[in-house]
Amino acid sequence: MHTTRYKIWQWIEDPTGDGSNVQYNVAISTKAKRSNVNPYEISNELLCLRLGLAMNLPVPLGVILEKDGKTYYASLHVAIAGEKLPPATEEDLNAIASDERLTCGIVMFDSWILNEDRCSVNISYFDDTKQTFIFDHGRAFLDKTGRAFLEANKNEICIGEHCLAERIKSLWSFDDWHRTMLSIPEHYIRDSVEMASTLGLPEEDIDFCTQYLIDRRNQLRELFIQHRKKTFPNLDEGLLDPLIGIPVEYQI
Repeated sequence: MHTTRYKIWQWIEDPTGDGSNVQYNVAISTKAKRSNVNPYEISNELLCLRLGLAMNLPVPLGVILEKDGKTYYASLHVAIAGEKLPPATEEDLNAIASDERLTCGIVMFDSWILNEDRCSVNISYFDDTKQTFIFDHGRAFLDKTGRAFLEANKNEICIGEHCLAERIKSLWSFDDWHRTMLSIPEHYIRDSVEMASTLGLPEEDIDFCTQYLIDRRNQLRELFIQHRKKTFPNLDEGLLDPLIGIPVEYQI
């Protein structure tokens, strides 16, 4: 898990008395949200949080909150005092894309979870720490049509107008990320889907969604080979073509 500094709303000193330890009661800044349009927003957030953390991607921690009988998802605020908030600027996006390995991991993750909503308002870059954060996955995976969206896009890379797509020059880290993705235990994926089912994902779709995520990660190489050139127009693969006589060690 990435070392992340969260924005603090209030520190309240709680002295222990002997000076051996320093303790505070801390209120961490966050924004709680729910959708009146997509019934799966909160379940999507929890599911994608768990999958993103399992890939060791910089997804801020989130928690489930309740108020007046309604459920909300709250992503912890990653900006410390004095730092700018999203949307990310062109300079921010260029700085993010300069880390080719991380950029590759982000687009692979977004393809796995069928996230067509990665734009400047849900990705951040902080100059002082050189850290990138991705968040707001309520529109990934299930949309208001439920499993129909997953079935319709089974053979698509499905990252929409991704804010990093035109900046990607290399996918040479594909194999590293894919190994990480494939190493996530199937029971962890199922547990994540089952947890999401307590927050809106239909219980009758647990088996379908679990198997869909497992099958899709296995299919990801094929999807990237098939769609990479139209999805990443500035991709530079040199003289190597993964479809013609390249050893199995070749990385996309």
